[in-house]
Amino acid sequence: MPSTKRAPNPLLITAEVGKPKPSTMNLPPPEHVYGYKMMLDAAGAGNIIGGWMEHTPNEATQPGRDFKKLNRMAIIKGSGLTPSQVADFRRTHDARLRGGSMQHQQAIVLPSSRDPEFAYGVKNVYGTEMGALISNQ
Repeated sequence: MPSTKRAPNPLLITAEVGKPKPSTMNLPPPEHVYGYKMMLDAAGAGNIIGGWMEHTPNEATQPGRDFKKLNRMAIIKGSGLTPSQVADFRRTHDARLRGGSMQHQQAIVLPSSRDPEFAYGVKNVYGTEMGALISNQ
């Protein structure tokens, strides 16, 4: 009976100290490169970071439906008493959330921005001076 040479069990192979275990599989030659070469695009990290673009909202998008306003309108009109009446009202009427640019809010003025000597927090109730604490009096 002819003997067939099997690959030895990789768990049973001993390795020399300081060297990796020898391979138990047939590997491609050392010139072989695993994987595939990635094609780089022209825009590198420097170009992407250096060319910052602001977000421009899509003009065609429509804001979502304002269900609170629709419910109020249905109750005022008298057709919002049952769920089926509200559903019929919503099919025939429409109210949208406010879209567009954000509303400009007034800047918050803090006490420390008016008075640079202003300090936040609660005053210390003890009458001990800091110098007396440091000198252990």
